[in-house]
Amino acid sequence: SVIHPYSPTGSHVRLNMGPLLGNGLITYMWNQYFSDPIRQASDPRAAPLLDELSSEEWALVPPAIVVTSHFDPLCDEGEVYAAHLASHGVEVHAARRLEMHCMRASSTDEWVWASLRTLLWRSSEMAGGGGEVGTCP
Repeated sequence: SVIHPYSPTGSHVRLNMGPLLGNGLITYMWNQYFSDPIRQASDPRAAPLLDELSSEEWALVPPAIVVTSHFDPLCDEGEVYAAHLASHGVEVHAARRLEMHCMRASSTDEWVWASLRTLLWRSSEMAGGGGEVGTCP
């Protein structure tokens, strides 16, 4: 689980024996990440929805692009995370892609680049740059 360790979601149950990532591998990864899995599972660094930020801190959180794959056991968590960010006023571009693994699909790359261009344009506009996104020399 990405938003809270050892907490299965609907996509975990539906895709628990997924072709790329199953619950056994997810649990194995969490156990490698934590030295004391039971105690550390409630740490906000491991379970970001548990972190209570002030409104001033939320105002500093940068925009986010959250891309999930429909066939990934973690897809429900990605959507919950995106909704959590948005509920605190963070600009979020989120999509669930239908590819087997969204990081290897050209249509997903195109969507991510379009979202990134939009975020950069808005950032430039807010900084007084007229909304133009420059290129690196």
